[in-house]
Amino acid sequence: MRRWFGIGAGLLLLTLFLGRLLLGGTSVDGRDTGKPSSSGLGTEGRGLSWRALLAAPVEAPRGELRVRGVVLGPDGPVEGAVVVATEAKPDMPLLKQPCDCGEPCELLLLSTLCRTEGLLDWLESGAGETPPLARTTTDAEGHFTLAGLEAGRYAVWAEGPRGVGLSEDVAAGGEEVEVRLGGEPPLSGQVRDEFAQPVEGVRVTAILVAHNRAFEVSTTLDGRFQFASLPFGDYNVLFSKEGLLPQRVQLRGTGMQRLDVMMPRARRLSGRVVMGDVPIPGARVRCGNPYWTRDVVTDDQGRFTFEALRPDQYSFSATHGEAVAEERVGLAPGGDYPEVVLALGNALLLPGEVRDSRGAPIVGASISAWLMGTPAVPLEKRGTTDARGAFTLGPLLHGIYAVNVEAPGFLDHNGEVRLGADTVPFAIVLRDAVTVEGTVVDAEGHPLAGASLALRSARDLSGPFDASVMARDDLELESTTKTEEDGSFLLSSAEAGEHGLVVTHDAHRPTWLPVTSPRKGLRVVLTPGATVSGEVLSETGAPVRSAQVDVVPVVSEVAGAHDKRAFTDARGRFALQGIEEGRHHLVVTQKESETLRQLTTPIEVRGLQPVNARLQFLAGLSLSGVVEDGDGRPVDGAQVRAQPAGKAVVVRPQSDGSSRILSHPGPSTGKTDEGGRFTLSHLVPGAYSLTVRGSGYSLDATRTQGASTTRGQTSVPVEAGDAEVRLVMRRDVGIRGRLVREDGTPVTRFQLWDGTVTNARGEFFRGPLTGGKLTLHFSAPGFAKLSLTVEVVEGQSLDLGAVVLHQGRPLRGRVTDAATGRPVAGALVDVGDVPEDAEGWERQARPNEEAGAARTRQDGTFTLPHVMERPYALVVTHASYSQKRLLLGAGQDEVAVALDAGATLRGTVSGLKTGDATVVLSGAASGFRREVRVVAGRFEQGSVPPGTYLVAVQPHVHEEEEPASRPVFMARHVQVPATGTVTVDFEARRDGVTLHLRVEGACEDSVAILVPGSVPAPSTPGELVLLQSMYSREPAREGGGWTFRSQPEGAYTAFVFRKDAQHPFSVVREELTLPGTGEVTLELPPSWTLLPEKLLMKMEWN
Repeated sequence: MRRWFGIGAGLLLLTLFLGRLLLGGTSVDGRDTGKPSSSGLGTEGRGLSWRALLAAPVEAPRGELRVRGVVLGPDGPVEGAVVVATEAKPDMPLLKQPCDCGEPCELLLLSTLCRTEGLLDWLESGAGETPPLARTTTDAEGHFTLAGLEAGRYAVWAEGPRGVGLSEDVAAGGEEVEVRLGGEPPLSGQVRDEFAQPVEGVRVTAILVAHNRAFEVSTTLDGRFQFASLPFGDYNVLFSKEGLLPQRVQLRGTGMQRLDVMMPRARRLSGRVVMGDVPIPGARVRCGNPYWTRDVVTDDQGRFTFEALRPDQYSFSATHGEAVAEERVGLAPGGDYPEVVLALGNALLLPGEVRDSRGAPIVGASISAWLMGTPAVPLEKRGTTDARGAFTLGPLLHGIYAVNVEAPGFLDHNGEVRLGADTVPFAIVLRDAVTVEGTVVDAEGHPLAGASLALRSARDLSGPFDASVMARDDLELESTTKTEEDGSFLLSSAEAGEHGLVVTHDAHRPTWLPVTSPRKGLRVVLTPGATVSGEVLSETGAPVRSAQVDVVPVVSEVAGAHDKRAFTDARGRFALQGIEEGRHHLVVTQKESETLRQLTTPIEVRGLQPVNARLQFLAGLSLSGVVEDGDGRPVDGAQVRAQPAGKAVVVRPQSDGSSRILSHPGPSTGKTDEGGRFTLSHLVPGAYSLTVRGSGYSLDATRTQGASTTRGQTSVPVEAGDAEVRLVMRRDVGIRGRLVREDGTPVTRFQLWDGTVTNARGEFFRGPLTGGKLTLHFSAPGFAKLSLTVEVVEGQSLDLGAVVLHQGRPLRGRVTDAATGRPVAGALVDVGDVPEDAEGWERQARPNEEAGAARTRQDGTFTLPHVMERPYALVVTHASYSQKRLLLGAGQDEVAVALDAGATLRGTVSGLKTGDATVVLSGAASGFRREVRVVAGRFEQGSVPPGTYLVAVQPHVHEEEEPASRPVFMARHVQVPATGTVTVDFEARRDGVTLHLRVEGACEDSVAILVPGSVPAPSTPGELVLLQSMYSREPAREGGGWTFRSQPEGAYTAFVFRKDAQHPFSVVREELTLPGTGEVTLELPPSWTLLPEKLLMKMEWN
């Protein structure tokens, strides 16, 4: 036996030597030859890699058993294949590895929310390695024998010229084991950087999750990679290269496809912690988002660094003794990261208490709060109430926080609180919930853990909650929960009454029952159901792993219950328990490449009799062709989709007469390559409908043979197996062009308006667009922003050709406090177009680093490295100061900006029905406008420049709220000084006159507005916005009239606006005088006056 192993090892080394020369992926000494390796023989041999498994010494024989079998390829037996046996399952399965979140969390390493670096570290560590237990090579007929095995089950691997194959869960002593090679399509793709340039030398690692086994190749000069055929299963594909941030793609089942991956450059973020002007060494700095945190300590100069942060939004906090600081920063791909300055100060804390409606403290209530605004980093601060019902959250920043409070037996509380230096303790009163409590047990009375319960209610219930009510589609979900280990549960609802309770469990039949809340001691018994089991096979008879299997009842006894679902194991087997009696559809879904393959077969369940089914996919055909534009040039990246024609299975009729439709055997999608070619796989024989779409292109029905258009979609009839389908695209109507540098080379990643464009040729398209003047805004890292105004003719395309971005020049500056002259750190500075009017100068800007803004340093200085070579507006914002815009000249390269602290406007709003409202602050002369949220009946807006303002309350109207009950608030004129605090309190009016208005010629969507005093018709968009937001605005009522309630005595101006297919945008304006009480009905003269079209886009219709 031992002599045989020595000969086998010699043959193995010879096979590896010759194989690696023939495959061309890696030289014998491990140096990269510039071609991707074919089967994952990586260049460094990580402990979990396929190469490491082949090179590792075989353990001493553990027993006397053998496994015999054959290795088969597409053309028959494979001679000289290397065959290896390992444990059937690793001792440290990757599926169960925890994520390193930086602090305790429940995420797993393979969660998409877990950082990719964690998986890369785990892979490098070699944890979970499964060593070879036996190894051999196949003979001329593809046969092999693995000897020296003890009793048990094993994974049997094989490698040949067509890739790697795997036979899972093989019992020692097996005599007819088959390992198939080359049965799966290759995994291939291309890697580009954030500027759409191909990246050479990226290590691509495909990890077969169930076995901790990694296969590796490297990208070539053009960024491309391709594996040979890999074993079937679920994969995590890692992309890594020094200097770039690692990326990860998860593939379920085969799912092999062309992967286009973008790898951003790894950047370092640095910052400082200071108190006043003094750097603070030894401060603890935390960087994080909701799923990841990291801590560092500042050095002797108070500096800190975080390496390789991904483009995202982060919260940075610093603590030193009792002093704290916090900042939120957005990081964008392509640009340099800003310096973050954390200025320590006294901690802001949110104290509060939670009580019930009787005033008693609630112990153990859970409180969470997160800061609202931008950039949004939903990091929650959490707490629990003590024996007095009290809690304290912190440290926190100034701002508005969303607060959630939960406690068993009470309704959840969701509210908001404004946190400032003068914040008083937050008092929260939880309403008692109407509860349904009980236990779920099986037929023998044993408690069932993990059962799912859903409590549903009907709005307009007039009789008993019976089966007809339960079958309705408009039921409201009141509460959900799962049973505890002892089978207990507690469900909450807002009101007492009749409900439907749906209970499901994986191993039992679902059930529902009517319940009346409140209810205690409810006992729900789940009965056993039938077991539906079977196997799913490929067209070659091989087991299909990870296929989704659903049992869908044709008519369910329990409306609202989820379909039973399972996934096939390594042998293609599945089992579903608790299936109710009756007719069902057994549906198998498997995604292979970009094709969704489906099988559907009817089954009937009788009582508890088990049902066994064997489902096998049919042999697939391919469909290939080319996509071209009208000039015969290939269209790269077009999405092609083949939809089966006339093949549909009605799975379950719905109560409204519609049906749930399953396409069978499933659609197939793909993407064209640089040559415009595409191939769709795994199609069944028969007719398909082929559609294609690309950015700025549509299928040309006049130049594509057989094309037709139905419901706005153009398609081509094809047959599975067609090999030379030609699809001709036409250009869509819109604006297109190419963004280039001064030397004509393309800018491959840039912002157009608020969207990111990544294109290797710098091409962009936007459409369709309405006619008129349109300004395009371009920005890209390393270039000055560009605004380009063009004239668009509706229905016509506009080709801008080459649009040139210039590097511009640097602008340096310093931001200080206007009153003290001290530097202002942390202000955001950006540039933009010169505003056209006063409203534009005062419009609130939201600069952020992701869009190219600079953040001032501790000394108040900033640098914008690329500003335009023409006059532009500089905007500076800071939470503690009034926003400032300055006009800068084309040659100006330095600027000093002094920020005014401004005044604070605060007040209360009384008489709100729901508590939801917004206070609108508008400077009619300056164009200044802010919308302030009312929180707990209070509002506050800081950094208000001096001037005269109109302040109005806009209650949030709910559909179910009766018009007569809606509160009415009158707008107020307020004079705001340069500094200090101005208080304005609003109270809903309960008296006054009611005005009924009518006008001939009004349309269904017409809007009426009532304004105190004599006000001219709006002539600018700003004036129209002011009218709509500051004054009483009513939509049309039944009969074409409007009603304004609780208006005080005085002179008014009424406006009625209209615009429909029969009438242009126009207005009726009429001045009138109202008495102090009573009701007034007025018919306005129909003197309709045309309004400028530029106002139409600002009009808010019903």
